[in-house]
Amino acid sequence: MSDDETLRLFIELTLPPEIVEALGRIQRVCRTRLPEGSIRWVAPEGIHLTLRFLGETAGSRQTDAEAAVKAAVRAAPGPQRLELSGYGSFPSGRTAPRVLFVGMRDVGGGLPALTAALDKALARVGWAPEGRPFRPHLTLGRVREDLRTTQIETLRSALAALPKVEPLAWDAKEVALVRSQMGPGGSRYSRLVAAAL
Repeated sequence: MSDDETLRLFIELTLPPEIVEALGRIQRVCRTRLPEGSIRWVAPEGIHLTLRFLGETAGSRQTDAEAAVKAAVRAAPGPQRLELSGYGSFPSGRTAPRVLFVGMRDVGGGLPALTAALDKALARVGWAPEGRPFRPHLTLGRVREDLRTTQIETLRSALAALPKVEPLAWDAKEVALVRSQMGPGGSRYSRLVAAAL
């Protein structure tokens, strides 16, 4: 990697394998109940809990981002107890949904401190604050943009009728800086640095 290369970066709270497997099961349920072809599904191993999206970043700034991750983890309250909490979509309300997700409950109450520590560490190395409240979620899939109004209404009704998500809980123990690379088969993710909470 050269300093003038551009990297698409984000910072994630790493999911354990059992939660990735549970998300795959949840997607299989959704596929049987939602209108066929209405959602472009994310591969379960590609689902991530984004703490902060950094976007297109000069390669020369990778070390700054890595340092911010490590500094935030040192200032954070430790492992984060989280729980799957139910389905949702962005945007909410009457607008056509674009993203289907599973939400999360911050059981331990430590996520605000972790995200604040991350914002502070990133600000020290030149990233502006996020500017919108953090809403933890796991994207299951994206709604196709070419759906007609009647298809969107059918999808909305099917989303409302989905069974409840089992409230699985886990301790998130690691924060990672990840590079996303777009390709013909979808995005590929490479962990650049990880730090234990």
